[in-house]
Amino acid sequence: MSKPLIVQKIVKFPTDAETLWTALTDPQYTQQYMYGCELISDWVPGNDVVWKGAADGQVYVKGKVLEYRENEKLVFSTAAPDKEIPKNPVTVTYDLTPHKDHIILTITQGDYANMENGQEHYKNSLEGWEEVIEDLKALFVIDSEQ
Repeated sequence: MSKPLIVQKIVKFPTDAETLWTALTDPQYTQQYMYGCELISDWVPGNDVVWKGAADGQVYVKGKVLEYRENEKLVFSTAAPDKEIPKNPVTVTYDLTPHKDHIILTITQGDYANMENGQEHYKNSLEGWEEVIEDLKALFVIDSEQ
């Protein structure tokens, strides 16, 4: 059995759960930090979730909603749009935890160990999440000069 290849990022945001949740699930915000893609779903477990280019309308990633607890937890599978979602898909989990005057977001994505070219996909995800998190954080920067 392969060693699990799971990406996990823990980030603190100076906001409340509702505001961060909106940034994570509303297409008008997701396109600002997720490579220009809108995250589209009705958020009903078992239903589709797609990442669609805002500029070109192309579907880049598809999946299924696995768990949805508004302002707390979102879990969805991911797959290339031209492939079937595998039996053991890579999943993305967003966990929001209130802590004093901020929210801690834990992002978990994996397991890449049992997928074709898993090591490469894992490495790309590690790097990709760094970019995405920086752009997501930029949505919450408070202009200190005002």
